[in-house]
Amino acid sequence: MADIFETSNRVKTQAKNAKEEMLLLSDAVLAKQIVEKAKIETKEDVFLYFSALNFLNAFVKKNYAPREFKKNYFFKNSVSKCIDAIINNNLCDCIFCYGDNVVMGEVANLQFSFHRANISDLMNKERNSNGSKYHFDYWKGIRLQPIAGFVFKEAMSLPNISKENMTILGSNNFQTENSNAKFNKLNKNNFREF
Repeated sequence: MADIFETSNRVKTQAKNAKEEMLLLSDAVLAKQIVEKAKIETKEDVFLYFSALNFLNAFVKKNYAPREFKKNYFFKNSVSKCIDAIINNNLCDCIFCYGDNVVMGEVANLQFSFHRANISDLMNKERNSNGSKYHFDYWKGIRLQPIAGFVFKEAMSLPNISKENMTILGSNNFQTENSNAKFNKLNKNNFREF
């Protein structure tokens, strides 16, 4: 098992030569469950949560996304939940900044950006008081949406994810027998059926 910084470096390397990936509905359903239910107690939880948000951000734009996901940015309100947890738990190797309609969260030197995400009162307080978790930075130019599936899989394999989140990852509740079978077998030849 790689540590979070090794994983971060692997993601950065993958992003340099990335080609657009086919994203699976079962992963989108799992990412949605993480966003809705995850507890954020460790920096690995932050990485998992941001990667789930990034996955959803990429998936909703896909022409093959089912109606309940297509162009549905329900998760944008959840970005501040993660950043509030970073502040409240004073998580090391995690910082954030915002401005010009974008919120950026950084964990283990990997930056995740989200346009039009909510700014919480706690985020404003941290920024206005020069708190230790707010660090103004520019976007570093690493596009994570084209490799959202890769980032999400890497995040799920991190050590030190909290027990509650491991339960979400290990549950089979997110995938019923038939609901995703057709979607998960998508490839370049058959995805137009949807």
